[in-house]
Order: sequence, then C-alpha cells, then structure tokens
Amino acid sequence: MVSAKGTPGQDHPGKAARRHVRDGVTRPPRPGQSLAERLPLVARDWDTADNGGIGADQVAWRSSLLAAWRCHRCGYRGENTVAGRVQICLRRGPEYGCRRCSIGRRDRPGPGASLAEVWPDRAAEFHAELNAPWTAADLTTGSGRKMYWHCVAGLDHAPYLQSVSNRRKSGCPACVNRVVTEANSLLTRFPQIAAQWHPSKNGALGPSGVVAGSNRRVWWRCARGHEWQAHVSTRVAQRTGCGICRRQQSGVEVALFAELHELLVPLLGQRAVRRHVRPDRVERKIARCDILVTSPGGAVVVEYDGAYWHRDRLGPDRKKALAIRGAGYGMVRVREAPLLPLHPDDVVIDEGAGAHAAAPAVLRRMLERQWLPSQLSSVVDEYTAAGRLCGAEFCAGLLTDVERPDFGDESLAVTHPAVAAEWDYEANGTLTPRQVKAHTSAPAWWICPLGDRYSCAPRERATGRGCSVCSGRRVNARTSLAACRPDLAAEYVAGNERSADDIGIGSHARVLWRCSTCAYEWRAILRSRTRSGAGCPACAGKVATASVNLAAVYPAVASTWHLALNGELRPDDVRPKSNKIVWWLCPDCGESYKGTVVDRVTAKHPCCGPCARIRARTLRGK
Repeated sequence: MVSAKGTPGQDHPGKAARRHVRDGVTRPPRPGQSLAERLPLVARDWDTADNGGIGADQVAWRSSLLAAWRCHRCGYRGENTVAGRVQICLRRGPEYGCRRCSIGRRDRPGPGASLAEVWPDRAAEFHAELNAPWTAADLTTGSGRKMYWHCVAGLDHAPYLQSVSNRRKSGCPACVNRVVTEANSLLTRFPQIAAQWHPSKNGALGPSGVVAGSNRRVWWRCARGHEWQAHVSTRVAQRTGCGICRRQQSGVEVALFAELHELLVPLLGQRAVRRHVRPDRVERKIARCDILVTSPGGAVVVEYDGAYWHRDRLGPDRKKALAIRGAGYGMVRVREAPLLPLHPDDVVIDEGAGAHAAAPAVLRRMLERQWLPSQLSSVVDEYTAAGRLCGAEFCAGLLTDVERPDFGDESLAVTHPAVAAEWDYEANGTLTPRQVKAHTSAPAWWICPLGDRYSCAPRERATGRGCSVCSGRRVNARTSLAACRPDLAAEYVAGNERSADDIGIGSHARVLWRCSTCAYEWRAILRSRTRSGAGCPACAGKVATASVNLAAVYPAVASTWHLALNGELRPDDVRPKSNKIVWWLCPDCGESYKGTVVDRVTAKHPCCGPCARIRARTLRGK
C-alpha cells in the first residue's frame, strides 16, 4: 500500500508500497517505546493473529508499518498504519479509530437533537420491536441508518424499511400507492373496473395485486368479449372502457343522464328516462337524441352541447331542434359557455361546469314549462339545495361500460320479441335485449326452446338463423348419433376419429361401419344411413363377400375366368350378377373375349361371339 505524507494508510501514486507488520519488523522498539507500553488503549484493538503473530509489544508506537486492527467493541476489522491509529487516538480520543463505531457514534444525537425530540410525529411510527435495541431517542433526524417503520393510518399496512433521513421526505409506501394492500387494491376501490380484468392474459396477476393508480399496462375484457390493453391508472382516472363497445360520448352528458335517471325513474317509472333514443314522428335522418324524459306532462328531449364539439355545429343543431320540436316534443338544450342559446327553452352553464350545474337547470326549466308534474317541485328544490350528485355510482357504471344504453323502440326486444325471448341472461352478464339492436354483429348467447345454449350474432338471429344444435351444426348429448339412433350407433366402428357421442345424425362424414348381421365392414356417409336408410351393401348383395361371390355361387362360370388378362381381379372379388366387364376364356375355342359377369352367368350357352353364332346356325340346321 502506498501512503501520502501526513495521511497514513492511504494509497498515493509514486510512493513505494508500505510494508505490513506481518512481513516482519526490522527495527524493534526501544525500551518503553512499544505500542503496548505507550498506548495500551490503542493496543487493545491490535489483531495479533492477522498481524502474523507479532504482538503490540514488538512494534514501536510511532511505526509507519501497516497493521491489522479489530475493534474490541464491535469486532469490525480494518487496516491502518500504527502511527495513523495513534494519531487518531491522540487527536480525538481512544474511543475513535473503528470505522463502524464512528458511524454509529455519528448517529448518536446530542441533547435535544434526537428523532423523538425533533419529530415526535415521525417517532410515533418508529417500530420499537423490529428496531430493537435502537430507539427513536438514539437516532438523529439526518441519520442514514435504515430502520423499520409502521403506518399509523392503516393497520393492514406491513412494516417497511427506510432510512431516517428519507422518512422525513416520504411516508408509508402503502399510503402513497407504492405498495399494494387489500385497502388500496383495484379490486377493493374500483370493483366495476376490476370486473373487466382479463382472466388469463395477465398471468398470475389479479386485480387484488395492483394498486388503483398503478402504471402497469394489463389486459382487459369487456362483458361482450372484446379484449384490449390499457394502463390501470388510465382506466381509473379517465374512466375509459372498451373502445369497441363505447361510442364517442361526453362525460357530462352521461353524468346528466345518470342524475335525471336516478332522480326521476323512482317517481315516474322505469321507462321515464332513456338515453340514445330516436323519437317517434321524427324523420330517420335526424340523429338520436341524447336523453328522452317521458312524464304525464309530455315527452321532453334533453340535449347537451359541449363548447368544443359544438362550436362549428350551429346549422345541424338548429335543424335537429326544429325537427324535434316540429314533431311535438319539448326540448331543453344545455349549452356550455361561450355557446349561446338557440331557443328560449335552452339553458347555458359555465365553461367546465358539470352535471351538478346542468341537472338543476334542466329540472327547473322543465318545471317552468309544466313538462314535469307540479308535485315534483319540492323534490327538485330539495335536490338543488343538497348540492351533490345522486347518480355518481350509476354514472361510473356507464363510463366503465358495465351498463349499456337502452335503445328503446330500436332495440332487439321491441323489433324482434320472439328472438329476444331466447336471450341467455346468465351468459350475457349485464347485457340485455334492450341494449342491442337487430343488426348488431357482435355475438351474444341464446337458449333455444329445447334448452340448448349457443352463440350467435343478433343480426343472424334476426334473419332467421336459429339454434346451432337443432340445425345439426353442433352436437351435444341430445342430438348425437348415440342418442338419436342407438341401432346405428351399435354398427358404428369405435376406430373412427369421432365417437358416436360426438357426431350428429346429419353429418356428411364418411365413416366406418360393421354390419350387425354379417360383420361386413364398409365406409359410408353417415347421413346416407340416417336420412336415406342405406344399409349393409353385403346383405343387399351389392358387394362380394366370402360366401356370396362368383367363385362360390357359380364355380363352373368362374372356371372360365381369364386369370392373366383380369390382372389382380379374381372371381371371388366380384358379385355373382355384377355388371362389371371382364375377360373370359371361351370353352369351345379357347379364345379370350370380353363380357359382363351377369351375361356370362345368365347365358344358356356361354361362349365367345363367333362360337355362339356357330352354335346358333347348328341349332337352326337341326
């Protein structure tokens, strides 16, 4: 080790390497000048074993040799020159010299400077059990020592490790959402959003394993099966949902609908407040209205015009209002400043004001025009005086796509009631026939009158498509071959790719059969057996078998079979009366000729053509 002048024990380039005590002491101390004699308090930290067996009495107290030291208090081992260690003792005292003890001594606070005295509120979070034997009175506020702390705000928050100096800048990691607990998890705080957590694509991570404000990007799946990725914090802060299901909509408009719905539906009925409805008697090219309120005083359309989206839509807005009022509907248009009212019935709210300002203004205008019963004036006054939203939870459900808009007269429930009667409410979750249209292409679940559950798009159902099981496109225990035709299932060979329980009676698959009468095996289309009544070809005489073939039934005819010209085909391979054309040997002249099997069997004088004519002339001559 190289040492600079005045800084013993430190390396410095250009100096010779400093010798260690264990390398040998070349100059023994004079009497009374050894380290053990002059400074016994320093000598007690001498590490004889690590110094090669050389004791403190063998080294001069001002020696420049490097030596090993071991603290008698904490056992920490270090190296320094003898003179350097002595200099520390003379300048600062014998208790100094050990690096570890020096750091611990630095953490010892002076009078009135301890953590317990300076920050008693932080000291209340000091974990006495895990930090023993340290206490809040033993540490300074600037100590870098890491200690355990417990949160006084939540009993379910686990103790956390943090330095004393950092504790004054930050607090419990669970309270600031850096650590997930049961209290701050997404599942606990936002169960409606957690319900759309993808069950498989996020691995072992669940909604109980992330905090509500996490920046983690995860997979989601809406009630209709659409999948997408989004940050947890984005879904919580901005209330975003499925991009496929959700139309472009204003948050204030949704909140206004939620307020009117929660306030008026209990008083006027379930269908009193609807959203995204096309009013009757209004031409089709006019878009749907935002909100439709139906009461004994008449039907009122409520529209919300945000300043940003409607700043250049003066013409279309006037045309829509004219068409709706011309059809006999009342109309209240909420205009956000700096937009100006288009009609005396319109109301204007301040820029950035939400449903808490729009809903009372709409209700008061409807009472003024007597579109609402006068009995509701006290309810409206009470709601306005309360100054708080009553539909916040319902609004959150709409924004997270848990609820879908009611399409009213355009919904599947109204346009196709027979189809809607087969709606599967259990499999479709919160989605109802009133929240889909007949031309919707997204698949939904249905239950046929026979109890079979199947998936199909509403537009396909509306055009006549029915149950996939009843039509034979899908097979279950009710429509399988084994259930419908057990007699044919008994002849269905088990070696087929699909079992008799997995194949339908209308299948076009060519499968293997084994006759229960003659044990003959053949392949045939399943549908031909169940619908056309086709049976065993061997029993029907349509194929040659071991007992029914030309060689077995007509051995004399089979003896004239031409073995060479017929190749691998043999008499026992053809039916006795087959129409197949084969080669024969003439029994009269021995020449070969062609003919069908049935002609050869039924001929009175079987022979070739020339021989047959000779026989015919002979018979005529007689």
